[in-house]
Amino acid sequence: MRWLTYCCIGVIFTAVCIGCGGGCFETVSRSLCVERQRTVRTAILIYAGDYDDSFPLQGKWHDEVMPYAGLSQIVFVCSQIEPMGPNNYGIAFNTNLAGRRTVDIADPAKYACNFDSTILTRNAESTSSTVPAPPRHGGNVIFRLDGAAVSTPPSN
Repeated sequence: MRWLTYCCIGVIFTAVCIGCGGGCFETVSRSLCVERQRTVRTAILIYAGDYDDSFPLQGKWHDEVMPYAGLSQIVFVCSQIEPMGPNNYGIAFNTNLAGRRTVDIADPAKYACNFDSTILTRNAESTSSTVPAPPRHGGNVIFRLDGAAVSTPPSN
């Protein structure tokens, strides 16, 4: 009887997703990417709190903040970059923050912390100039230091 319930739920879910014209999958992918990047940003800020209010150093930010992100590699992977591998991450850290102290940043709203990037390697870092074009999942995700998640416009 339980298998019948699961089959019905699967059929309903499939029907809803097909009825959305496939947009449901894009929405789920985008939501997943936002949550992963929110976790990365939070891990970066917790790391800074534990290290004299300093952001991770260049070249090893991923390695340094991973313990604060729950020890799961998957949070460092954009949901549009699958399968995960040594060169399949897709999230970068803002190079301009590497090694800086949080108290030296006057306006956190002006700084991207982590974002979707065309650099797919582990410990990827750059300025937000590497945000993919056309954007992934209907609009790239950029997390600012102030906690706001902003998005690039969807592609046409």
